[in-house]
Amino acid sequence: MIQNMKIILLALLTAISSIAVAGDLSNEVRKGTNSPNNTDGNFLELGWGVELGTSPIYGIPEGNTNGKVTASILLDVNSRVQYKGFFMEVFSQSLEQLTLGYNLTNGDRWSLDAVSLQEHSELSRKVSNDLKGLKTRKGDYMFGPRVTGYLDNNIIQLHALTDISDTHFGQVYSAKIGHFWQYKNWNFHGIFGVTYRTRAVADYYLSVQPEDANEKFPEFHAQAGLSEIYELGATYPLSQKWVFRSLIRRVQIDDQWTESPLVVADHGTVFASSISYVF
Repeated sequence: MIQNMKIILLALLTAISSIAVAGDLSNEVRKGTNSPNNTDGNFLELGWGVELGTSPIYGIPEGNTNGKVTASILLDVNSRVQYKGFFMEVFSQSLEQLTLGYNLTNGDRWSLDAVSLQEHSELSRKVSNDLKGLKTRKGDYMFGPRVTGYLDNNIIQLHALTDISDTHFGQVYSAKIGHFWQYKNWNFHGIFGVTYRTRAVADYYLSVQPEDANEKFPEFHAQAGLSEIYELGATYPLSQKWVFRSLIRRVQIDDQWTESPLVVADHGTVFASSISYVF
């Protein structure tokens, strides 16, 4: 499967005839962007909101169980800084919250960037007492190409990332498509995505090795697998300086991962709503 995905990615890269600077998919589809922006500059939005969600991972948050809903205050940060091809993106409600990168080539409808970001956070007793007795699974840091295409009211974004932090030495491949439509001053959007994690990634975060196994955490070996992302959201400008945002997202994980003692459900959900000030 990995080889097939590499072939697909190579074919898409080869087919790109005009390439331009793009941005994070979640942010671009919210803005209703149908063409790239290849200029240096920056913007910043700050706000507050609420977030409700469920997690499929044991101990995240502490005391987590299947279907347990947690609520938190959301600091909504939306910012992008670009200078001579180098950029930093921070979007609190994004699928990739913090991305550092460099634009490799420019054009009209597509972009090719080299990006780096964290895909998985640390799992350890420091994070949650529920994980006491298990060896630490460090957070990773990944690097690779990002391809973005603008096709009318659709935005396509592909990632092919590999671990550069000596954490698990695995790869993550993802393909996402976002669609947006407007009704009066409302911008509605939908996103569907598929992410493939190699065995090295799944094994590192979801397996329980023989030396860690006990009555609470029986031995388990995770294989490579797919997760799916579904998202619906709305954005509304309250004024020139204030913006309202809301979304609901579901992440469905591979069936075989649900057998892991570190997994409590076959999906996670997020509902977030915020009001931000545009500087």
